[in-house]
Amino acid sequence: MQRPPARAIQPCATTPIIVGTADYTLHNRRISTIGPPTESGKIDADAALGTLRFFIKQGIGMNFIRMTALSALLACGVCSATPSNMIVNGSFDQGVTGWTADTTMTSFWRDAAQDAEGSASSGALAMSTANGMNGNLSVKQCIGSLAGGSDYSFGIKIKANTSSTYGMTCSAHASTDCSGASLGSANAAQGATDANNWIAFRTTTPFVLPASTQSVSCAITSVQPLRQPLGAQQPNGNYPVAIWADGVFFSPGTTPVSLQSFNVD
Repeated sequence: MQRPPARAIQPCATTPIIVGTADYTLHNRRISTIGPPTESGKIDADAALGTLRFFIKQGIGMNFIRMTALSALLACGVCSATPSNMIVNGSFDQGVTGWTADTTMTSFWRDAAQDAEGSASSGALAMSTANGMNGNLSVKQCIGSLAGGSDYSFGIKIKANTSSTYGMTCSAHASTDCSGASLGSANAAQGATDANNWIAFRTTTPFVLPASTQSVSCAITSVQPLRQPLGAQQPNGNYPVAIWADGVFFSPGTTPVSLQSFNVD
């Protein structure tokens, strides 16, 4: 049987992907993934190799899987599988740029020794009380230019230290700068804890913005227990860390997913 000619791999930006399901469409073929979705929204190298195995099983010519094709697929491994994350610096690669303290009791900084993905070149947000007393800690970011009536999803990864109460809340506002009363809010639900004690939080249903929404304020929250000791041994001379936070996202549509591994013989 004559093999079909090799086909060029489309750039990641133009590869159609069905958001909100575990199905992906590449070259007009649907690929069903195995395993639970994750909030990372990225295609990894294992998924790229699985895609190659899928095409082999479907009878696509071996020319298709030349090294150039493999390189292109692996390059796609860093492309987003979902609409873009509207949070600025959600992985804290640029320190704490884009984030502000929502209360005077909150101290926060980037901790390069912590990272939800184990990256040595990134880091995580660290939060603590600013005065050693019990405090409702909160660090927030305002997202503008939003349209009311639209669906959004959001989430975060949190690693607890001295705090046992924490999470992520997003609130809608009629103003363009998140000022004024909230039109409505939603909380990310607590999910699984990984081997390094990072807890995944994500919305279980879409956050539908009220009709008059123009901006959304997303807050990382924690409650610091009473009378934390101040000591030079603490990071940056601050009080003990309440929580670390990383992988923050706020995206259009349903909860972002990423390609998982394939079961292909």
